[in-house]
Amino acid sequence: MSSQQANTSSFSHQTTFGVEWEFLLCYFHPGNQKDHDNYADAISTAYPGTVIIPYTIKGTDAAVVYIRQGTIATLRENGIDINGIDSRGKMVVPPTPGRAASQPHRFYLNTAHEKYFRWTMTTDGSVLADNLQAGRDAPVEQQKLDWAPLELISPAMRNEAASYVELERAVDLIKAEYRVRVNKTCGLHVHTAFGRDQISAERLRRCAALLFAVDLVVAEIHPRHRRDNVFAGSIRTSSNAAMGWTALDAVKGFENLPSNQYSWFRKRRGESKVRIRDAVREIMACPTVGAIAWIMRTEYTDANYNFAKIVRTINPNPTLEFRQHDGTLDARRMSAWARFCAGIFRYAVRDLTQAKLDEVVAFCERAEKDKSGKLHLYELLESLGMTCQARDLGLRPSMRTDPDDLVDLDKLTLDD
Repeated sequence: MSSQQANTSSFSHQTTFGVEWEFLLCYFHPGNQKDHDNYADAISTAYPGTVIIPYTIKGTDAAVVYIRQGTIATLRENGIDINGIDSRGKMVVPPTPGRAASQPHRFYLNTAHEKYFRWTMTTDGSVLADNLQAGRDAPVEQQKLDWAPLELISPAMRNEAASYVELERAVDLIKAEYRVRVNKTCGLHVHTAFGRDQISAERLRRCAALLFAVDLVVAEIHPRHRRDNVFAGSIRTSSNAAMGWTALDAVKGFENLPSNQYSWFRKRRGESKVRIRDAVREIMACPTVGAIAWIMRTEYTDANYNFAKIVRTINPNPTLEFRQHDGTLDARRMSAWARFCAGIFRYAVRDLTQAKLDEVVAFCERAEKDKSGKLHLYELLESLGMTCQARDLGLRPSMRTDPDDLVDLDKLTLDD
């Protein structure tokens, strides 16, 4: 380690994570028996995995509840522990052993919310199927298809191999049984935490500063529609820190909020662009978790790195949410991204030193200036001890250009 070591001796808790997978599931909802008899068999043959809704079920909401009940049954039949829903689609959380029984649930140390002990199948209003609707020239069977906007939420799991195996298995079960798609309205969100443990302001500052610095470099692995997405605003370009807010601004802003809750709309002042090092300096000067969450806040909606849920008064189960990944059907890529999120969060909170942060800031400022971030992203992650995660995301050292063109990359090595 360098002379400015991170204090890790008193913080050895298990990193935990949860995944929210947004997708669309195909179904046919006949309006009557004749419609069913005319098209159900042809649709099942031409479009396998399409859910055929009984014509006796009326209304789109009831149809989506039927679909959710079916997917829940599929996962349960294959050994996935998942919450149920009632006839109206409201989540039903099974009784949890532990309070009256001798053995608590396996995830009880990971979360304070019993609903996150198990998987959950729900819906998401931000997922839209407009561009999946068939045109008039399409076969009539295809014109009869609809798409349900669903979201599969994982339990709060430990950052270990078995958890990623379970994630991939749950996703692959849905893909094997049903006809599913994703489009540009779909996303993949990952929540990271240290179980139920709150994170001190000292440690959270390092995390916020690192993510602010690397934001635009890491964003290169995401498609353009996710980098510019209103539901995942960039902390580097649209956060309060990016607007030039000081630590004092953040303290006052958070303290002035009613009951310390985030308002949906905010008026901000400041420059539209500041240097990374200047914003990092103010982030590192924030004295409280609330001030840190506020300086990282973007306008109108949640940021790509969302610190809001890490504030105790907002959510007693603290998580940092990574929101920028696009919708995907690739279970292995989901695992790779979740491992990346858990890995960089763990490194930032546990191991990041001031000396290393200074190096990363200098690297990212140069990469931002000459647009070379994508070329050197592998080296950046390698320097943070995340070589495996970089390879899982498809990055390779061969992306490096001439070493003589790189600036101080030799210094970007993890201290022993």
